[in-house]
Amino acid sequence: MKRVLFVTTSCFPVRGAECIVNARLLSVLSGSRQFKIDLVTKKSKWQNYPSDSLQEYGIQLESLEMIEVDNRINIRTIWQHLLALITFGTVNKGDHWAVKALPAVKKLMKHNSYDYILTRAQPSHLIGNYVKRKYHVKWVCTWNDPYPTEMYPKPYGKGNDETIASKYAKTIRIMQNADVFIYPNKRLALYMNKYIKVADDRIKVIPHVMMEEPQMKVRAKSDKLCFIHSGDCTGERSAHNFLLAVKELITQGAIQCDEIRLSFMGRINEADRELLKDTTLDSVVELRDPVSYLDSLEILKDYDVAVIIEAPWEEGVFLPTKVSDFMMKGKRVFAISPRVGILHDLYEKGYIQYFADVSDYCSIKNEIGRIIKDSKSGVWNDLTINVPVEYTKSYVLNEFINI
Repeated sequence: MKRVLFVTTSCFPVRGAECIVNARLLSVLSGSRQFKIDLVTKKSKWQNYPSDSLQEYGIQLESLEMIEVDNRINIRTIWQHLLALITFGTVNKGDHWAVKALPAVKKLMKHNSYDYILTRAQPSHLIGNYVKRKYHVKWVCTWNDPYPTEMYPKPYGKGNDETIASKYAKTIRIMQNADVFIYPNKRLALYMNKYIKVADDRIKVIPHVMMEEPQMKVRAKSDKLCFIHSGDCTGERSAHNFLLAVKELITQGAIQCDEIRLSFMGRINEADRELLKDTTLDSVVELRDPVSYLDSLEILKDYDVAVIIEAPWEEGVFLPTKVSDFMMKGKRVFAISPRVGILHDLYEKGYIQYFADVSDYCSIKNEIGRIIKDSKSGVWNDLTINVPVEYTKSYVLNEFINI
């Protein structure tokens, strides 16, 4: 039995991608009865989607500490950021939560003995470094996205640039102190290790875990070809070319309006909403109300193809949470993503069925055309989903046991 101190700002209520991946991991670890877990977290205030409770995931905790902070700029938060600088030796936006959480962590350290502290994203890394230095506890640090955020790939960040890295030298030195680094995919590990610069034997690649055994066999769900995009299509992550390509294929007679349905379960850009005023698209596109994460998994069963649309990054280093969801539920996946990236890697290995370059309209249109053609063939009704073993509960559980 391992005792773990789990520290993250994103977990409860379960809404948003980071909350979801943390809740799934807690469900698998605590459900195995091989871990005792104390959770220190912050109440999620992200309101775009309904939430699930920890109980619905079957999560069993030894203790739960909910640490609240004000994110507005005022005298109190300015003072708390100054305390973060004094306490941790560096400060970035949002680090005041670590200051507020520290007393609860110290109390837990006083009364318990831990095998390791598991931190998930910023600013929990400050707590991890503090606990390692003061209490000599192994620190396992997880990064699901690049940090500092200014080093996101373009267009959302400034890329992996030495000048930017030097600006955050103190923060990166703290990050380097972790004993074990966990990333959800190899591309992100390589991307971040260009500036963190630690030995390969301290790095583990553990994807976002499935909560259930994968459904391997797939059959068509109705007489229509049904696509669903679950999650937001906003900002650079736009459904514009996807919608235009479907419209053009309908106009060209590749498929009839009554043979196809596109559902979006989440927000879309206003410019894309304007496209839906077109008579052709209006008859095939459905905008569904957002639902909780667990409810969204149930809705998937009514669809044939799950769509992932990414921003046109220079490199796709992000592993979308929904990839393992779609595999788990036995869905064909259509990824519209950077040509150089983790989703294209999965496509080349046969784990994703369809792929188009997000920056290439013709690529998107041609791949939708291939999906339409396949849906009218005999093989459509008999598909076995190929799932990487690294995404399964047993694999991920074994990795955390062996840390």
